[in-house]
Amino acid sequence: MSSLVLGNQQKANVSVKPRYKPVDNKQRWLALAPFIKERYKTDMTVKEIAAELAYQEYLMERKKDEMWKRFSGEIG
Repeated sequence: MSSLVLGNQQKANVSVKPRYKPVDNKQRWLALAPFIKERYKTDMTVKEIAAELAYQEYLMERKKDEMWKRFSGEIG
């Protein structure tokens, strides 16, 4: 019998290309910085704002990691 009738049809290997290149954090913060500069009327440059945003994200991730280590130590 045919595999089509039995439902055992082979699937072709299909690779899908992403439409856009992945955005790294530096690009994301540089894109967001002009909006923040306009909204909060600061004297900082766009690059300084982007650096501050990246640093704050780093601190938040570090805090999450520390909390996770503490939590996993309590469990295990």
